Amino acid sequence: MSQKAEKKKRAPAKPALKKASEEDDEGQHLKRFSIEFLADVAAVCQLPTNDVRKVLEGLRKVLLKQMKAKRSTKIPNIALLRIKTLKARPATRKMLFGVEKEVRAKPETKRVICTALKAFQVDCRD
Repeated sequence: MSQKAEKKKRAPAKPALKKASEEDDEGQHLKRFSIEFLADVAAVCQLPTNDVRKVLEGLRKVLLKQMKAKRSTKIPNIALLRIKTLKARPATRKMLFGVEKEVRAKPETKRVICTALKAFQVDCRD
């Protein structure tokens, strides 16, 4: 085979990312927290690191429950979380730079928007 043909070969497809669900191991998602972050929070609150980890797990569960019910929730004095739904886009043909091209359809998607509250913003400026 020529070198050009070898370059044109596609790389193997990446495995699809697994969605986090409640059936997963407890605390699986908290492995992303750095040990330094947990240690800092534990020092400020004067709690063991494992207790801080459990509090963060509980906070995540409560936020998920409230977001599913009301589509928005507030973490007092820190942030406002809300779900924004982006509408679906049908497949169409558009004129781009004098050439008519097909535009693929996009499904409806949901995004989580996080906005810092005023009290937190003021504290960050100081």
